[in-house]
Amino acid sequence: IITLPTDSVTSVATFRPVVDAGIKLVLISNQPDGYLHGKDFVGITTSMPYDQGRFMADAVAMGTKTKKVGIIFFDADFWIVNFIDDVVRDTLADEYPEIEVVVEEGFANPAVDIGNAANAIIQRHPEVDTFYVSFGALPAAIAAVDANRPDIMVVSQGLDKPYMQNMLSGGNIYAIITDSTYNIGVNAALLGGYGVLGKRAPEYSISPSAIITRKNLKEMWKLAFRVVPFPPEFEELMK
Repeated sequence: IITLPTDSVTSVATFRPVVDAGIKLVLISNQPDGYLHGKDFVGITTSMPYDQGRFMADAVAMGTKTKKVGIIFFDADFWIVNFIDDVVRDTLADEYPEIEVVVEEGFANPAVDIGNAANAIIQRHPEVDTFYVSFGALPAAIAAVDANRPDIMVVSQGLDKPYMQNMLSGGNIYAIITDSTYNIGVNAALLGGYGVLGKRAPEYSISPSAIITRKNLKEMWKLAFRVVPFPPEFEELMK
């Protein structure tokens, strides 16, 4: 079974019957607490979370002009996202002392909470001109449009078509950090093969990450998706 355990605590009980039945687990980006490599799971395929956090902090620094930024972070237990959020905070503090994190707002339900958090920051802290959002940042970009704030830059992760449409259409999505999504999938399949063959696999299979802006979007698409063609509907917007 190839799976992404979103909660490292509740997934312990969720997958225990599977493990006890001798079924092999391949994990994506997160690990049930206490599960042991080679015993409870074959391996983990993921991005390099430290690089992702550093790249997002770098992108925030590139985007801000006022040097006043807001963080909209995932306020739930998901190890890789929590780790990335912490790396963003640490990198901004250590390497960009001129930048002030004015406010932090947490979210649990991305569809509702991110837009509400962005609206609150815009209303209470108009000096903030850049948001870091853990993931699912489109509602923050929409909030900036609704507030008539084209100056607000939004930085997040996870390349997808709505982000691309916003970025290429002059929206508020400034930079996206992508992992090599295709390679993560390939590594999951390889780990599954190790499990079927009963061979010991590496505990972690890591894929690279990169900063995507409007200027390098087409090039970085190849890093993320490799053999998947660049969406033709975006060709005209790239000109």
